[in-house]
Amino acid sequence: MCMRIGAKVFILLSFLLTASLWPRGALAYPQTLDEAQLGPASVNNPFFGFVVDNPVTDSSWIKLAEDLYQGPTESVYSYDPDTGRINKLDGVTRIGDRIYDSQGRLIGRIVEYYDDEGNLIRTRIYGDYEYDSEGNIIGYSFTDYDSEGNLTRRYDYDLEDGRVESLRVTRYDSNGDVDRYYDYDQYTYGPDGRTTGYRRTDLDADGEVLRSYEYSNITRHPNGRTASYDRMDYDSDGDIIRSNQYSFDDQGRVDTRSVTNYDESGSPSGTQTYDNYSYNEDNKVLQYDREDRDASGSVTASYEYRNYAYYPDGTTAAYSSTQRDGAGQLVADNSYAYSSDGLLATRNRTVYSGGVVDRSYTYSDYTYDMNRRHTSFKLEYFDSGGTPTQTLYRSDESYDGDGRLESYVDKRYDGGGSFSSWYDYSDRTYDSEGQLISYDWVRRDEAGNVIGSGTWTR
Repeated sequence: MCMRIGAKVFILLSFLLTASLWPRGALAYPQTLDEAQLGPASVNNPFFGFVVDNPVTDSSWIKLAEDLYQGPTESVYSYDPDTGRINKLDGVTRIGDRIYDSQGRLIGRIVEYYDDEGNLIRTRIYGDYEYDSEGNIIGYSFTDYDSEGNLTRRYDYDLEDGRVESLRVTRYDSNGDVDRYYDYDQYTYGPDGRTTGYRRTDLDADGEVLRSYEYSNITRHPNGRTASYDRMDYDSDGDIIRSNQYSFDDQGRVDTRSVTNYDESGSPSGTQTYDNYSYNEDNKVLQYDREDRDASGSVTASYEYRNYAYYPDGTTAAYSSTQRDGAGQLVADNSYAYSSDGLLATRNRTVYSGGVVDRSYTYSDYTYDMNRRHTSFKLEYFDSGGTPTQTLYRSDESYDGDGRLESYVDKRYDGGGSFSSWYDYSDRTYDSEGQLISYDWVRRDEAGNVIGSGTWTR
């Protein structure tokens, strides 16, 4: 196998180095040899597809820039679209993971990242370096590959006077196709040369704007970490959705956050303020508080989030919350527990009336589909004294193409465990705003025999 690969590479190089790639006088030479991304060749990132019938997929070939490749022997080759030939670059120098041309300019860099056990976790390929007449870098790109060699992201930078002027981040899906674009521009800088603001625009795979964000008033701690910034959020039409103000401690952890929401007319509709954060030694949140105010500034609700616990990998294992009304009176207590893969396992909720316990609920026995949507659960009801009053068993939940609940089965039992009712719900339909407008129902007895049916409409 190695002999066949080696022979293929030798034949390809011989062809590219000694022969024109396009018939002279017939057509112009191709401007590029392929549409491959920076990084190693693969089935999903084939090289030389514009000039050979069977593109190269051998990962020992690496693309450093448009028309610039590193071969299996680590020699660097450059394609000249004016002559249709590939030439081996002389004077190329390697220092560690960096590659320089004969003028000492950086032309490529290959960085591999490993975990504590020595396993490759990510590869980053730098290339597409552009220089001005004075030898200053004015642009470059890098691409990231996961441990399996799959393309995950590409970053394209444009620089001016050594500062970022614009950046495009391209995200790829598991098939290597573009999934999302993120464009960064409108950068501003302070006297120290550090960024003080910029704009980010999110686009779908077709280049249509999804939303945008404007960052401003970025400040930093003496150690260089971000101390604070403001952010304005806009929808796809450019209308403001919310404004955010963040502050951080010198470890980069959120200290305070204030969010103001806006209505369709662009007027503030309410504000949420987050503070009183504390963290564990792994910088994971242990607690924080939230206060909600309406457009006039009056407090409408407050929440205390406490008792955060985590699995060894950092996934949330549990937390609790307390809700109060605008006057500070208790409304509800909640506690949540999650599985190690981040799925809700149990939830307990206590509801208060006039500051006194009124009733409580316990959700448990969740099951999920492959899309992490629950398909069944048990819900237990208790009165103010903690005595069971009812138990609901929800099962057979299914969802439509938009992820909305389409059908399910409910079986209810009284506090003593005796059968109460059985209903099948199906064909749930929704309006353009996602509001439920109709469904069909079937009522059954304890043995499953149909005893009634109908359709509900709003």
